[in-house]
Amino acid sequence: MANEKGTPVRTPQSVFWGSAQLELADGSEIALANLPYEMVNVDAGQGIGRDYADGRVTIQGHEFPQAIPTSTVDHGEPGDLVWNLDALLSSGNLASEPVRLRACVGVDAFPGDEHQVRRFYAVRAAEASESARFITVLEPYETERRVLRVNADSATSVDVTLTDGRVQRISLHEGAEDGSQPWLDFVETLDGRILREDTRFTA
Repeated sequence: MANEKGTPVRTPQSVFWGSAQLELADGSEIALANLPYEMVNVDAGQGIGRDYADGRVTIQGHEFPQAIPTSTVDHGEPGDLVWNLDALLSSGNLASEPVRLRACVGVDAFPGDEHQVRRFYAVRAAEASESARFITVLEPYETERRVLRVNADSATSVDVTLTDGRVQRISLHEGAEDGSQPWLDFVETLDGRILREDTRFTA
């Protein structure tokens, strides 16, 4: 692969056969991931069902626990996955002759642990709604992340856990019907002990 200037660019290892099923003459199916095979110029990565950073394999939002890694080692050369069907038949690994191959080929979107990767889910409400609320936490940093994880337990509060163990809880209070300003409460704790508290009114 090359950029707009024609300079070769090595893309991340991320190509998989998400679901490869062999249909047999007797009507049964068997996953290719469950059969022995050989690889030529193919990076085996972390093995079946794991992406190249040892996370789950998801293609267009669907998880594939039997995904086969298929990114090539040398991106300038083709890669081969080889199943010896005659040998599989004679050894009894296949109950009858293969008649069709079905496979989903795609790219794993988020390598590694996806827990803290922002995701969007479309939700259809039972009744029409005029508003929606999203909580987004942005962490500017130069060399090292400080945010370990983020958890929103409601539509108005979020807990931010830092790498040193501190937990920062930020809560939004929307004000009263008399027109009072909304405000934010900030509480920072460590091992259950309060380190800082602050309240700020929003515009």
